[in-house]
Order: sequence, then C-alpha cells, then structure tokens
Amino acid sequence: MSRRAAKAPYYAWSIRESDLEARTLEVLSWAHLSADDPKAALEAIEEACRVDASVDRGAQRAMILVDHFPERQEEAFDYAYKYREFSGYEEITELPAYADYVARRKGISESDKGWRWHTKKAVSESDLLQAEEELGARLPKDYREFLAQHGESELQVRLPEDSAELCFYRPTELATQRSNLFNFIALTEDDPENVDAYFREEYGVAARDLLPVAEPAHHSRCLVINLGQGERFGWCFLWDHDGAFELEQAAPSFDAALKALTDGIAKRDATTLNFLGVYLD
Repeated sequence: MSRRAAKAPYYAWSIRESDLEARTLEVLSWAHLSADDPKAALEAIEEACRVDASVDRGAQRAMILVDHFPERQEEAFDYAYKYREFSGYEEITELPAYADYVARRKGISESDKGWRWHTKKAVSESDLLQAEEELGARLPKDYREFLAQHGESELQVRLPEDSAELCFYRPTELATQRSNLFNFIALTEDDPENVDAYFREEYGVAARDLLPVAEPAHHSRCLVINLGQGERFGWCFLWDHDGAFELEQAAPSFDAALKALTDGIAKRDATTLNFLGVYLD
C-alpha cells in the first residue's frame, strides 16, 4: 500500500497486484478474528472479495457470516449453494438450517421474479460529486438517483439451481473503469480515433464515452452508460470482452436498462441470463 501511494513499482514475482492485495486482506481478516473483532474481519474479507474474488475467499466470508452474523445467514447459504461442489463450505452445508434453505430454493416457482437487491454501502452526495469531477462529466439523473438509493449494491439472481450477481461499482471506481474499458477496446488499434469513429458509425456513441457501471460476478462483461453529450446521452448497452467492438441490448436510459434486465430474469430470458452468467439447459 505504501508503494502504491508513492506510485513506486512493487515486485511479487508473478502475483497480480489485485491478488496480492486480496491475499493481504485475507490474512488481515483472520487476524481480526483472532482479536475477537468479527466486524473488522468481515469488512476485510468483503474487501478482499471485491478486489479479487475467489471461491476460497467466498468460503471465508460465508463462514464469518454464519458464525458471527446470524441476521445475514441467508447470504452465506447463497454462496454455499452456488459453490457447494468446491471445498470450504462443508461446515455450512451440514447445518440443519442450510437444509431448510435448500428446500426453499428448490421450491422457487417459475412465477417467482427470481431477483432481489442487496445494498452493500450507501453513497453520499460528496461521493457522487467526486466521481463526476474525476469523470469530467455529469452522471445521468436516473443513474444518480439509483446510486443515492442503492449505493454500492448487487442485483442478485436466485433461481432453483442457479445464482448470479450483477455487481455495481463504487462511484470512486468509475473513472478507472472507463479508462480500463477504452484501453482494452483500443488495444489492437494504432490510432484510438479509429475506435471512436467505428463506434459512432455503428452505435451513435464514442467508445471513450462509455462508462462501465456494473459487471456480472466472475465474468468479463459489463453494463455501460454513454456519457457523451447529444441525443444518446444516458443510453445504456451490454458489452462483453469476447466481442470488444460490439454493443448489445441498447436502452434509452439507465432505468430502462434495469427494467429490461429484471424483466428478462423474471421471464427466464436466455439472452439476459447468459449475460449474467446463468446458463439454463
């Protein structure tokens, strides 16, 4: 962390920076548990999962929830159910309460909407203003209102045999996410202006104006908003790294994009579920 603050390089052989940070947070989480501070332990492992999610980190988080936060037991069961074929969840799956949870999951009917919101952290007006300053652009009104209501959150899909999470970024991450997306799209182009020209012709937006706001957990895809001024300001699209020059499921607003996603989940629409990482037979 001190090297990052000083913008100095670090050396850790072949370990990615995000993995190195997450490993450090894992150790910190166990240290907090040893010091009888489960709240700090949970905060550390949740940050580790956000920085670089893995099955092992998810299991550590689930065990802390089960052992110390009974009001959030359902979240632990969600993760155990999704990753039950991996090791680390045995103590959870053997609980009588987990068996009751499984019965409820398998009892979800086709008429059930199959989704819910989970808010992780509130967003303040100062956070929004800081994000807009870093972006050099005003956020669309409906997206701003969403952040004020839900903050850092997840749209959680819960079907009888499948789970998924669409994870919304913190406002302080938005500028970095925008740069990362454009740099990836333009990776093979000598002149970035060619990328913008292509996107303007095909979709009426510039690639550098596309702001990723959410991604399905463990998948290189995202929901993007166009911040470019003009008649398509605030339009939303779905983007996948496998088709870097493609935008799909155009929606004229953030609210419209969310409705299309939640309606698609409720209708068990294959295209929507595939984007979220759920593949029905």
